[in-house]
Amino acid sequence: MNDIRANRKFEQLENADSYNTNIRKGWMPFWVKNAAENYAKIKEEFREDNRDAGALVGQPHHDYVLLLGSGPSLNDIEPYLESWEGDIMVSSSQLAFCEALGITPTYCFIIDADPTQSFLVTEADTKNIKLVTHANMDPVILNAWEGPHHYFRMQDPGDDWFGEYMPMMYAEFMDQDTKERWPGINAYVLNSGNVTNTMIAVSNFLGYKATFLCGADLGFPGGDYRFINYKRLPDGKFEKEEKLPIPEGKPLKDGADGMITDQVDIFYKYSTMILWGMDCPNLYSCSRGLLREIPHIPPQDVVALQGDIGDKYEVPNDVKYKTAQTYLRYRGIYIMKGKPRVKKRPSTKKKYVRTKKLIIRWMLFTQRIRGKETPESKKNVIHMMMNAPRVKFRLWIIEWEFSPEETTRVWLGYTGITNKSSVKGFARMRLVLRFNLGRIVGLW
Repeated sequence: MNDIRANRKFEQLENADSYNTNIRKGWMPFWVKNAAENYAKIKEEFREDNRDAGALVGQPHHDYVLLLGSGPSLNDIEPYLESWEGDIMVSSSQLAFCEALGITPTYCFIIDADPTQSFLVTEADTKNIKLVTHANMDPVILNAWEGPHHYFRMQDPGDDWFGEYMPMMYAEFMDQDTKERWPGINAYVLNSGNVTNTMIAVSNFLGYKATFLCGADLGFPGGDYRFINYKRLPDGKFEKEEKLPIPEGKPLKDGADGMITDQVDIFYKYSTMILWGMDCPNLYSCSRGLLREIPHIPPQDVVALQGDIGDKYEVPNDVKYKTAQTYLRYRGIYIMKGKPRVKKRPSTKKKYVRTKKLIIRWMLFTQRIRGKETPESKKNVIHMMMNAPRVKFRLWIIEWEFSPEETTRVWLGYTGITNKSSVKGFARMRLVLRFNLGRIVGLW
């Protein structure tokens, strides 16, 4: 927490609340066109089989998963990746990288509908990789993907397109001739900025014991722009590309610990911290970059242990929440978890009586008498209470003493019978100070 406070002036983003709104407006024309063009294809896919991303829950998988990003630190795990036996999640940017190393990822997540990047899929071998994407994807990618397709709905709270119109189109399908109906896309993932955050959310609900981020730098460690990828040659072989420097003229920002980053990566980190704090996934970083709040484990150690790192690096959920909340608060973003309301009945008569007394005191000091019962109920209770004895509560040397009338007012508020007629307002209270000299002297 001290480090978060000390670095509070770094990684600041102007207009963080409107940043995602502007991005969404730019992509909306692509999403609408693609959703319409993909409808017939996805409808037939769901007629054959349940392609909802929620259907992946419960399917057999390993206990641990690597999430590969596009940051420079992805090359740190390259020498060890071949020995990894668990699951691997990638985006289309890492398909050539994995294929060059002879590795077949378990899942490929694609959320970017940019048509200029479709070649990353059309040139790749995708037969044995599960595609997880949304219905707003570029149709070229859906048509070129040879492996199984699984779909989720992108969700933006308050957005009419994702919140209202996409469910109308894709939540259920119907054959217009036979009137046959079958379920469609019902799983949804909150838009979290980038594909890595989508992988984090899905890996969490799939139930992995631990998720390890590789190449999720959200910055430019060492002055490098991205990981060193592989280029596919005409003969099918691969050649390693050159290291990419940070593009000239790119607006940069200062991260903590001297890390160089930019506005987009800061926004992505905000989203990652919200996911980590609210969903509390068992998330660990094998990267070099901005995610210093998340426990860091060297990639060679993760592979050597095959992900079974024990509880050495484990962070309690309340600490995750508090850490994320503190970090975001210094950037003008506020998250809050609701606490469940649990009602318990008193288990003994003594506890029951004590609970009633506590409720009466609370009613006295905090709220007015309320009620909605009939006049007959009111009369019965008033008659019963007006003939009751005086009630006393004592706290050390101070004693609260209530007359039958005052007791009636309190009980009417407690039982919620009335706030009308002659019984309304706050109950009157008398304080009777009884000084016991011997008792007071004994305290000294």
